Amino acid sequence: MVMNQNITIKLFFIGLIFLLQGTLFSGEQKLGDSPDGSRHPAVHKIKLMDHDSSIIHLYEQPLLPFSTEMTCGACHDYQSIRSGWHFNAGSAGNDGRNSQPWIYSNPKTLTQIPLSYRNWDGTFTPEEIGMSVFKFTQLFNRHHPGGSVGEQEKFWDKNNIFRWNVSGKVEVNCLVCHDVDPANDRSQYARQLKKQNFRWAPASTVSFADVNGSAKDMPDHYDIYYGLAPDESKSIPPGIDYDKNMFNEKDEVFFDVTRNIPNENCYFCHSSMIVDKKRSEFWQHGEDVHLRRGMNCVDCHRNGLDHQMVRGYPNEYRDRNSPELYAFSCAGCHFPNKNDQNISHNNHGQIPQHKGLPPIHFDRLSCTACHSGELPESESFFTKTSMAHALGTHGINKADSTLPHIITPVFQKDDNGKISPVNMVWPSFWGWKNDGNISPMNQDGYESIVKNVLSELPLNKNGSWPVIEENQISDILT
Repeated sequence: MVMNQNITIKLFFIGLIFLLQGTLFSGEQKLGDSPDGSRHPAVHKIKLMDHDSSIIHLYEQPLLPFSTEMTCGACHDYQSIRSGWHFNAGSAGNDGRNSQPWIYSNPKTLTQIPLSYRNWDGTFTPEEIGMSVFKFTQLFNRHHPGGSVGEQEKFWDKNNIFRWNVSGKVEVNCLVCHDVDPANDRSQYARQLKKQNFRWAPASTVSFADVNGSAKDMPDHYDIYYGLAPDESKSIPPGIDYDKNMFNEKDEVFFDVTRNIPNENCYFCHSSMIVDKKRSEFWQHGEDVHLRRGMNCVDCHRNGLDHQMVRGYPNEYRDRNSPELYAFSCAGCHFPNKNDQNISHNNHGQIPQHKGLPPIHFDRLSCTACHSGELPESESFFTKTSMAHALGTHGINKADSTLPHIITPVFQKDDNGKISPVNMVWPSFWGWKNDGNISPMNQDGYESIVKNVLSELPLNKNGSWPVIEENQISDILT
């Protein structure tokens, strides 16, 4: 009888687990995703949850970093959010229109090559140059809000599985966009990724936590719960300290977060700077006209709970089968009701007259050809971007000519056949030529050879190309 009762209890317990899982992952609207109509911002005093979905108590050892999936996901549909544009690279059917790729550059190997997990023209996948998802995450997630290939195990190389166990996955970092605490340090996020502290990176940015140690220095068998053996304690393992004064009697902390994301948060990943000796002062570089007039990035680049960001290009409403998106294109905002599309927001732009401008301009040129980016001069400029040059992080080379070299403005026909401005990068890489096609070599196949041949060359302190002779290139190829 007792045995039957135990079985009943176990079955009930298992059934309860499945019931809870069904509630958590059913996609039903959660508390934070169903507004009651008030425009007053919600106050986020919440308990911190670790990656095992346990509440973090300051008296527990070891102290673990909080998980955004478990902490934020308690009230918000994390599974829906992680499918958004910023987080879905690598997933089938989410390539979207071409945009800025990641650029791997290394002057020591004469390399600058555009990379992307989206099927974009002119790019290569990291795998094509022998770069694992783990290495890509360590190098480039500094200006990425997490999720994507760094979170989903199906993309991980089995050869790196032990390193992933030590470093942890890269969850969607809600705070990089939504945290408006002035003390939030996004450069710390980049610093922790270099140390392979993926699990700790989001927590390192908040004002009430300090992350120390390095997963990079840990052996493959390191376990975050048991630590190092006494004879392995030379290196400092990754750890976290919380400011106990920030916790109330309920073990809750206050997150200063907002739904209305300020421009400054967007700027961390989306800043750019024109290299122009004539404009040496920062204030001489113009800001976007919309922002100068008091608008915010998210006024046009909106999204719902699914975080499918409105990108604002002309045919987006057709590509996504959403007529209301027409209003967020240049023409949709400045030529209301054109094509019988209704304006779905209140930010109506001025209607330009274009008096005296020959109509052929509207047939041959996009709006951005005249109204976005740099005006063409006798020579183009170098431009530096957050994604390409790690702007805003510690220890970067601030020289104007540091790699990668991105050229602007360049004009080419877009998908609609209209001339539009783009930025351009000339790929430089070691590759195999086959029937006129050149495919990049695996990094492991050339890096040591190139470095040996070029080891005598003085590297430029400005991070640009070294001066190299043809015979040295010949030595590398042979």
